[in-house]
Amino acid sequence: MADKRCLKKEILLSDQFLNMPPKTCVLYIILNYMADDDGFVSSPSVVLRSCRCNATDLRRLLDEGYIFRFPSGVLLIRHWFLHNTIKPDRYHPTMHTAELSQVEKDRFKVYQMKKRGSPDNDTR
Repeated sequence: MADKRCLKKEILLSDQFLNMPPKTCVLYIILNYMADDDGFVSSPSVVLRSCRCNATDLRRLLDEGYIFRFPSGVLLIRHWFLHNTIKPDRYHPTMHTAELSQVEKDRFKVYQMKKRGSPDNDTR
């Protein structure tokens, strides 16, 4: 995981983002900092406790479309590649390969869940 992270002002200064409670906004920023080089957060409950946020704040980020949650408990920052670019020689692939196989990036580099039945989607 890198030591430096960037955040796109178009996301953080949007009305949708700023209309969320301040604790929810802080949670999003900290989740971005704690994510791996593909945007996955392995231990969201630790992050929640460390920044004194709760499940309601996390639910708000899910409902507003800022993150995905997988059955494994892992989170994914949807706009990860809008916020961050990582040089190939510094990139460390995620260990969450099963979750990564369930998403794809759209033309704006935003993660989307793969459609069921698409050839690239493993529907097992």
